[in-house]
Amino acid sequence: MASWQEFETAAPEIAKLGGRRIEVMRVGFLGTLRRDGSPRISPVEPYLSQGQLLFGAMSWSLKCRDLLRDSRCLQEGRMIARHWSDERGLTDTSRSYP
Repeated sequence: MASWQEFETAAPEIAKLGGRRIEVMRVGFLGTLRRDGSPRISPVEPYLSQGQLLFGAMSWSLKCRDLLRDSRCLQEGRMIARHWSDERGLTDTSRSYP
């Protein structure tokens, strides 16, 4: 699997947009594969650190077991912002992004 740093090198414009979304997101969704091959969707808190896209998971969680068995995963694009403000100066602590 490519690191975020490799992604930035290969597709800098897309990585810049994605990086900004990750910076403001509070919760994202991680797709993993269950033992039987069906999808599992789990909430995660993603972040970027030292050229890697990371998210927290308890070692005993089902999503962690899925990833230990099969490392393929998908970070879902609908994200909730930690904080935003619009051009009118309105602010909120959460916002959904398509």
